[in-house]
Amino acid sequence: IDQTLNFNTKPYKEHTINSHVLCADYDMGRDGYAYHDTVSGNYHVDGGSRTAWNNGNWYRNDGVDIGNDNGTPYVGWTDDGEWMQYTVDISKEGWYNLEIYSASEQLSGAITIEANGEVIQDKLELPLTHGKTNWQVSKIENIKLPNGKIKLRFLIIKGGSNLLEFKIISK
Repeated sequence: IDQTLNFNTKPYKEHTINSHVLCADYDMGRDGYAYHDTVSGNYHVDGGSRTAWNNGNWYRNDGVDIGNDNGTPYVGWTDDGEWMQYTVDISKEGWYNLEIYSASEQLSGAITIEANGEVIQDKLELPLTHGKTNWQVSKIENIKLPNGKIKLRFLIIKGGSNLLEFKIISK
């Protein structure tokens, strides 16, 4: 899978600083460009059975597994090596904080965050919250971001966590 930064994907929604971005609102595009999921196809096998490509079977119809928490979509069933990319409009170059809301029933996860292909946070440990929708915030302080439309990528280093939303906050 080509994991190079691809500026030809299209934003799913307009994302800006100081606003909540649902993790299920990653860019539009195919597997390997806007996202990567270990199972991203609808496989039909002999005998009539089908293999689910979206374990949550909700919100979007591509390969990323999306669950439903009382009408709010979240990325779930995460595995090592998966990722999602978001186009975010940064109004001015500077230092920002980032908050990520995650939950985990049995395993704590970890993610690496990149902006335009550069690592801005390596191996952020996500907490074990003892519930698949028991959301808890993880905070990253003092990340430098350029102005303009940036490509933010969340790489799943250690799967097991569900991801609800994130927010880039002006300092």
